[in-house]
Amino acid sequence: MTERINLKTTEAHLRQSRRLRYVDRWAVIPTVKKQNVAEHSFHVIAIARWLTRYHAQQFESSFVLGVMYEALVHDEEESITGDMPTTSKPRKDYSTWSQEKIVVKVADIIEQLAYIRDEEAMGNKTLIEVRHYLCRQLNAVWQFFQLHADCVKRDGDWYVSQYLGYTRPEYHPSLVDQ
Repeated sequence: MTERINLKTTEAHLRQSRRLRYVDRWAVIPTVKKQNVAEHSFHVIAIARWLTRYHAQQFESSFVLGVMYEALVHDEEESITGDMPTTSKPRKDYSTWSQEKIVVKVADIIEQLAYIRDEEAMGNKTLIEVRHYLCRQLNAVWQFFQLHADCVKRDGDWYVSQYLGYTRPEYHPSLVDQ
């Protein structure tokens, strides 16, 4: 049986998602290039897609679809609240999260690390502590990814390097000769 679409809820979601382009990220940290929540969310979706493709043979299509949905809505409430610094948010109990949300959180952290790498390349040296914090957070989140024990869990810098080099054939699973 197919699920009925609630048009009022859909319209509200569309209005919220369009407002994300006006919400700046990194409000309390000096940055060279501004980033908004819509831009961040797009990159999180792309990274989540990459992560599920990286281990594509291990995931059912319904799992990948669930990851894409969670990535799409992961910061939706910020269209109302604005971007909140991570340190002001309540601590999360990742052990209660779905595996889809865990993958999205990993993608979220990788996106932040990629942004920091870009900032550092432009000369911003104020984000070193943030990068270290995010790497620790990535390790903390990864421990709750239970679906496939054989998934390679690496550090944040490795994932950022791999993702930024994604279009190179040696990093793209579908382009590698088997």
